[in-house]
Amino acid sequence: MNFSTLPKIELHCHLDGSLRPETIIDIAKIEGISLPTFDSKEIKNELIAPIDCESLDEYLKRFAIPNLVMQSKDNLMNSL
Repeated sequence: MNFSTLPKIELHCHLDGSLRPETIIDIAKIEGISLPTFDSKEIKNELIAPIDCESLDEYLKRFAIPNLVMQSKDNLMNSL
Protein backbone atom coordinates (compact mmCIF):
# COMPACT_ATOMS: atom_id res chain seq x y z
CA MET A 1 0.00 0.00 0.00
CA ASN A 2 1.36 3.43 -0.96
CA PHE A 3 0.25 5.94 1.70
CA SER A 4 1.27 8.95 -0.37
CA THR A 5 -1.39 8.14 -2.98
CA LEU A 6 -4.25 7.60 -0.52
CA PRO A 7 -6.85 10.41 -0.15
CA LYS A 8 -6.23 12.74 2.79
CA ILE A 9 -8.58 14.52 5.16
CA GLU A 10 -8.07 17.45 7.51
CA LEU A 11 -7.96 16.14 11.07
CA HIS A 12 -7.00 19.32 12.84
CA CYS A 13 -7.92 22.78 11.59
CA HIS A 14 -7.75 26.19 13.32
CA LEU A 15 -10.15 29.01 12.48
CA ASP A 16 -7.34 31.54 12.14
CA GLY A 17 -5.56 29.19 9.78
CA SER A 18 -8.65 28.82 7.61
CA LEU A 19 -9.42 32.42 6.76
CA ARG A 20 -9.71 33.44 3.14
CA PRO A 21 -7.24 36.16 2.14
CA GLU A 22 -10.20 38.32 1.12
CA THR A 23 -11.71 38.00 4.61
CA ILE A 24 -8.42 39.03 6.19
CA ILE A 25 -8.24 42.08 3.93
CA ASP A 26 -11.89 43.04 4.55
CA ILE A 27 -11.50 42.86 8.34
CA ALA A 28 -8.20 44.75 8.25
CA LYS A 29 -9.75 47.58 6.23
CA ILE A 30 -12.78 47.84 8.53
CA GLU A 31 -10.65 47.73 11.70
CA GLY A 32 -7.86 49.94 10.38
CA ILE A 33 -5.31 47.14 10.79
CA SER A 34 -2.08 47.49 8.85
CA LEU A 35 -1.12 44.50 6.71
CA PRO A 36 2.11 43.93 4.77
CA THR A 37 -0.05 44.10 1.62
CA PHE A 38 -3.71 44.33 0.66
CA ASP A 39 -3.27 42.17 -2.43
CA SER A 40 -5.11 38.87 -1.93
CA LYS A 41 -2.60 36.85 -3.97
CA GLU A 42 0.31 38.16 -1.91
CA ILE A 43 -1.58 37.53 1.34
CA LYS A 44 -2.34 33.98 0.19
CA ASN A 45 1.37 33.37 -0.40
CA GLU A 46 2.06 34.51 3.17
CA LEU A 47 -0.60 32.13 4.58
CA ILE A 48 0.52 28.88 2.96
CA ALA A 49 3.47 27.05 4.46
CA PRO A 50 5.82 25.49 1.92
CA ILE A 51 5.70 21.74 1.38
CA ASP A 52 9.30 21.52 2.55
CA CYS A 53 8.65 23.55 5.71
CA GLU A 54 11.75 23.11 7.82
CA SER A 55 10.53 23.95 11.31
CA LEU A 56 7.53 24.57 13.51
CA ASP A 57 8.56 28.23 13.76
CA GLU A 58 8.48 28.57 9.97
CA TYR A 59 5.02 26.96 9.91
CA LEU A 60 3.65 29.10 12.75
CA LYS A 61 4.72 32.30 10.99
CA ARG A 62 1.79 31.63 8.63
CA PHE A 63 -0.60 32.48 11.48
CA ALA A 64 0.83 35.96 12.09
CA ILE A 65 -1.38 37.79 9.59
CA PRO A 66 -4.65 36.00 10.50
CA ASN A 67 -3.93 36.61 14.18
CA LEU A 68 -3.77 40.35 13.50
CA VAL A 69 -7.43 40.41 12.48
CA MET A 70 -8.83 37.73 14.80
CA GLN A 71 -8.64 39.68 18.06
CA SER A 72 -12.27 40.61 18.66
CA LYS A 73 -15.48 38.70 19.34
CA ASP A 74 -17.13 40.28 16.30
CA ASN A 75 -14.32 39.29 13.96
CA LEU A 76 -14.30 35.75 15.31
CA MET A 77 -18.07 35.42 14.89
CA ASN A 78 -18.21 37.07 11.47
CA SER A 79 -15.50 34.85 10.03
CA LEU A 80 -17.41 31.62 10.67
